[in-house]
Amino acid sequence: MTQRFEINRCSARDLPELRTLLAANDLPVEDIDEALVAGLLVARADGDIVGAVGLQRAGPSGLLRSLVVTDEWRGRRLAAALVVALESTARECEVARLYLLTTTAEDYFRRRGYVSANRSDVPAAITAFREFRELCPASAVCLTKALMSGPAVASTGEPDDRADV
Repeated sequence: MTQRFEINRCSARDLPELRTLLAANDLPVEDIDEALVAGLLVARADGDIVGAVGLQRAGPSGLLRSLVVTDEWRGRRLAAALVVALESTARECEVARLYLLTTTAEDYFRRRGYVSANRSDVPAAITAFREFRELCPASAVCLTKALMSGPAVASTGEPDDRADV
């Protein structure tokens, strides 16, 4: 097996393989469709998808979702590379704050600077996403990370005027 991987944007032709990988790792696939392709990154090695992560944007906020790495690639820093690539993409899109829900990777994300968030403090535009609203269980931990600082972003990631994003 190669030690090299490439991270690129997902394409519609990647969706069947990506859905299979997500389902095999007990991650939601019900809303993974062509509408989400623009926010998905996939890692490939030897032509196969070996990892992925997604970003759903809503104004200055984003939902990090579906971080997955195949068993063969765990422990090789691929997940970290995917998160760094997603955060970089989010910054380029002027996403100031990321949110995520997890049932299995709380410690992993905390080591990467994510902190607890009350679901009631998450912007309505993020909670409206199907992943947040119905696909992740209520027992999932909600975490957040500021990607940009400045007066326009309050501690919850909402604009200071509290307008919906």
